[in-house]
Amino acid sequence: MNGTMRMRAKVTAACVAVVVIVGGAGIPDSFGENAKETVPIDWGKPVLVDNFDRAQLGAENWELPKGSCEIRDGKLVATSEGNFYLFYKRKLASNMAIEFDGMIPDTQKACDLAAVLSANEFEPAIRHYQGAVGTSGNKYSAIHRGKVRTEGDEVVARSQLTLTSGKWYHIRAERQDEFVRLFVDGKKVLEYRDPLAFAPASHNRIGLYTYGALTHFDNVK
Repeated sequence: MNGTMRMRAKVTAACVAVVVIVGGAGIPDSFGENAKETVPIDWGKPVLVDNFDRAQLGAENWELPKGSCEIRDGKLVATSEGNFYLFYKRKLASNMAIEFDGMIPDTQKACDLAAVLSANEFEPAIRHYQGAVGTSGNKYSAIHRGKVRTEGDEVVARSQLTLTSGKWYHIRAERQDEFVRLFVDGKKVLEYRDPLAFAPASHNRIGLYTYGALTHFDNVK
């Protein structure tokens, strides 16, 4: 796969560049009520590169607060049923982005290839943004905002895009100040402006989420 997963922080306010977002047929766009375009920032160099080219995940860069996983043939595979969260250990600035390749095998029901942004600590109850493709039993894709396990997630932006089992997807989610965006295969699917954006001092974690066993993740850059 040529896709990558990237975690990066804003370098300086002066590093500003124009990024062209290419739309495309086949992916319906749906934006939050308050969404609007901004000048994208230069995200700088990735703060983590991990191609899973080893026998075990290890604890140097990753924290696994929920679920279990293995590395199989150079891919990270979720092995637990139910919720799976994987967090990058380093705490990042308010502007952050994550990209990854994900696939749910055709032996499994497609559900939730998701990126976690601006999370607080996992316990007692993680509060975060989540850019999720094929969420809620693969009924739609969404940007979630909320507190998992106690309050539930609020769907703040939604698209009719769903997953196909056995197909690889390149997924990117980013937070730029009060804006949260979700991209699939290079196309912007969702954008949401949060007037009450999570405080970066306490919401500085980034990671991956899926639901159900055997979801594959590949390529960290």
